[in-house]
Amino acid sequence: MTVESMDIEVRQLHDHVAVQMVLLDDDYAGLRFVFECAVLPHAHGIKVTGFRVSPAATGQTFDDSPDLKAGLIRDLPLAGWLAITHGMARNMVREPFIWRACQEAFAEGADFAAFSLQRAPGSAVLQMESWPDVLPADNPEDWHRRAVEIVQEQYPELDPNSGKAAARRWNGLVRYAETVIEHRVNLLKGVGDSVKEIAERREVSPATVRSWLHRAKEAGVNGRSFTN
Repeated sequence: MTVESMDIEVRQLHDHVAVQMVLLDDDYAGLRFVFECAVLPHAHGIKVTGFRVSPAATGQTFDDSPDLKAGLIRDLPLAGWLAITHGMARNMVREPFIWRACQEAFAEGADFAAFSLQRAPGSAVLQMESWPDVLPADNPEDWHRRAVEIVQEQYPELDPNSGKAAARRWNGLVRYAETVIEHRVNLLKGVGDSVKEIAERREVSPATVRSWLHRAKEAGVNGRSFTN
């Protein structure tokens, strides 16, 4: 069992929060595993309320679609995944900075907060890739608004009206931040090849999109970092 990444979505409900965790495991390439939990943050109450398995990619042909045979389902390492799921839910409500960031997102009117973890090369531990970050609705205008906010937070001294060089720098940073937001929205929607979809929508090559994602990380506009 080698869990490569986990994308987490948190929604505020009537008396608790609903947490959806999407796991990708190297041993089961092409599949995504979704655990749904009900969490009482202040009482540390946690229930796993649902589980499902589906293809990691969408729009596959019949031949490319995975065949979930009884043997494969029977042998899934559910106990290990459940332990990881419970552990993440506990960490969410016990780590003030995580829960506070979620609350800030809800207070700002967001429908949900989301964040992701990645396994570093050579490590068996999932590490926080980003703070819980508000992911706007499936609307490019909202992505742009949020991207502008991120750039303003990271570069308060940068004035796009101060000259051509500053405007180019500003526009590039906003584009990088928009790309990160769109990429995360795609991942939560289960889009199999998010980079390809972004490239087609923006009429650029996938290599360009990957370079924007890399530059966003270098520039610090890929969401609030764990070390900040």
